[in-house]
Amino acid sequence: MKIKPLYDRILLEPIKEPEQRNGVFVPQSSSDKSLMMTIVSIGEGCEELFSVGEKIILHKFAGIEVNHNGQKMIIAKAIDVLAKVEDSNETI
Repeated sequence: MKIKPLYDRILLEPIKEPEQRNGVFVPQSSSDKSLMMTIVSIGEGCEELFSVGEKIILHKFAGIEVNHNGQKMIIAKAIDVLAKVEDSNETI
């Protein structure tokens, strides 16, 4: 099954990187919702703004969570994207 967002929506996959606080790694399950995501699919209304594989920062309360083949994905509106991440080696 393939998910294709409609209009100005994008399908996102949360980036599962361990978070570091004060030099201690915090497991993903005990941290807040991940804000950095990878774009998996794009609706027709935002093809000129984003490309598949791009990393973005999403508004904390944006989107709706869907389960796709046992994996957590987010469908969000393009307007809820706060920034594009140019250097994905840095964590937020």
